[in-house]
Amino acid sequence: MRIGVEGRSGAAKRHSLDERDLALLSLGLGVQRGSNPRYAPALRAFLSGASANERRTLGPSTASSLGLAGDDDAILRDLVAVARDDAAPAELRARALWSIGNARPVARELRPTVLECLKVKEPDVRRAAVLALGRLGVGAREQVLAILRSAVDAEGDTAVRAFALLATGEVGGPDAKKELLDRVARGRHLLRPWAAIALGILGRAAPDPEVGRALARAYAEEKSKDTRAAIALALGLAKTGEARDLLRNAVTAGENGRERLFAAIAIALARDEGGREALRRGLREIPNPATRAGIGLALSSFGNMEDLPALQEMLRSAEDPDAVGTAALALGWHGSAPALDALRREARTAPSAERRAVSLLALGIGVAPERVPVSVAATGGWNYLASLEAAHTAARLWM
Repeated sequence: MRIGVEGRSGAAKRHSLDERDLALLSLGLGVQRGSNPRYAPALRAFLSGASANERRTLGPSTASSLGLAGDDDAILRDLVAVARDDAAPAELRARALWSIGNARPVARELRPTVLECLKVKEPDVRRAAVLALGRLGVGAREQVLAILRSAVDAEGDTAVRAFALLATGEVGGPDAKKELLDRVARGRHLLRPWAAIALGILGRAAPDPEVGRALARAYAEEKSKDTRAAIALALGLAKTGEARDLLRNAVTAGENGRERLFAAIAIALARDEGGREALRRGLREIPNPATRAGIGLALSSFGNMEDLPALQEMLRSAEDPDAVGTAALALGWHGSAPALDALRREARTAPSAERRAVSLLALGIGVAPERVPVSVAATGGWNYLASLEAAHTAARLWM
């Protein structure tokens, strides 16, 4: 807290805005992990008294931490006020909506705020609002689905339309299933990848053989490489046994790196033990370091000790920054004592500051008491710069 609010009392500033931003976000992560919740009132006070510049640069992470700290009435009142504040920065309002969307027990009280935000000018706010609406559809499924359907058909912003489809998958139910099945089979090309992922989200929450068959058929018939990648992801999300052999084969024989990577993610999402050998082959045979690192990350999710030497070697030999980060995360996710020891060594002795940094982050994830790195939950719902294949959404759901 001292790092996050530094400079408010006129003292000399010693920390960068990036450090302050991450410090404020870390308070919410800590509260969710069980540390002292007394920081929530302090975060509320900071946000209410922040300068215009602080609200722009530090407000989004503060709002995220408030959302992670709990859903008591005082916190929700503050977040609702921020979401409705036309003078607030768009990213701050979007992050407040992300936090509101996590408060499902009081969905009825929060929906009016979300619906109001669907009409604002800034697309970032509308994008956050439509995602929040999908999470707050409890008790009003028919009404919410009608609003989401209208957004898909009439919104001027492509991302809002895409996120309305994801929200449809989160709302779920027979009507949502029928809508998404139709859009996967006959929908507009630009939105079909999102409809497929939404169908995978729906199928993950409520396993349905019809969903698996439809996605498998779409995957086998699809010609667009980008759409195939998204459908592969959807198959993994739905945990369907359909097209399992196709996905295993795509890891090493896919037309491009993206399809190979998404097939690997799908194997991990589906917990397909029989697909581990395909992941091992990909780790051995694929030359692209970024794709190979992504496949290693998928393999690490199974936590098998016999795969650990290959994962350690992947980090040791990685040079591309993205590959280094993913390889470090793979060891953290593996979570075994030797994997964490390797990260400790890297954090202490690596000559590159970037390697030390990603090793520290991966080490934090590796020692977490639960399988879901809360840092992903803290950021996954508002990163609207994610690729159209929804890789970030996949990571959030997968983790």
